[in-house]
Amino acid sequence: MKLFEKKAKSPVMTETQASRQYGGYAVAAPAGAAIYGIDIDKIQPNPSQPRRMFTEESICSLAESIKQYGIIQPVVVRCCYGTDGGSVYELVEGERRLRAARRLGLREMPCMIINSDSRRSAEIALTENLQREQLNMFDEANAIASFMDIYRYSAAEMAKKLAISEDKLAKKLALLRLSPEERAAVITNKLTERHVHALLSISGEEARRAALKRVIGEGMTAESTENLAFSLQKQESEKPSERMGKQVVLMRDVKAFFNTLDRSVDVMRHAGVDVKVEKTDKEFETEVIIRIQNTPKRA
Repeated sequence: MKLFEKKAKSPVMTETQASRQYGGYAVAAPAGAAIYGIDIDKIQPNPSQPRRMFTEESICSLAESIKQYGIIQPVVVRCCYGTDGGSVYELVEGERRLRAARRLGLREMPCMIINSDSRRSAEIALTENLQREQLNMFDEANAIASFMDIYRYSAAEMAKKLAISEDKLAKKLALLRLSPEERAAVITNKLTERHVHALLSISGEEARRAALKRVIGEGMTAESTENLAFSLQKQESEKPSERMGKQVVLMRDVKAFFNTLDRSVDVMRHAGVDVKVEKTDKEFETEVIIRIQNTPKRA
């Protein structure tokens, strides 16, 4: 459904009324904030919701809590127009509460309505989830990456928005280098970001997958995983390197090239061509400059 911005209508209930209607408990809201009773079917999910995984156990537990104590904290929505011109509301914060309420068959939700565009709504949803640590590490990284892509935020701008360093932001985004299968294994086996960063330091996808399987199979701690990654890196560096062999062949080729160049220059000089060659050895390269005197044009 395509949504368009619309100003919020007047409040339909006070906090005291909300307290009576939603289970007899005070609905937590900022002082003076109006609470609205909104038809639950008119509340649409937030397309920028960063959290992708809602476990059945989590929703059932919250539904049971609501059943016993009522909805203690209202959800936050923004008012929009639906395609039929009627009022609909896009959820900004509180998706677990909304899902649990729907499971219980509630017809209305206590809501606070904010005036916000889609970008600000996405910012609020992302920040709220990050602050409450409700996202798994990959949902968090995906949400940040998507936000940066959609709104063209630089790393510096995004880091400032989240109040973290650019280095920490880079580490979060690096988590997305794992394949979907690897991410699922990490979440299922409750590995930490420290585990993942250690695994990411291993060269080669195949070696990393093998290491991940070993970490899970042996129930390694994050520290043990770091030691494993260090050991694998050391083994890799101590191997008779194929790259070294390629470098030797390359150096032989370069030497042959210089010999060929020298012979060609000699032939040109014997033919009377004024040619000069300057070679300068630098730290990472050899600079060769060949100067050939132009033949004067005849009148």
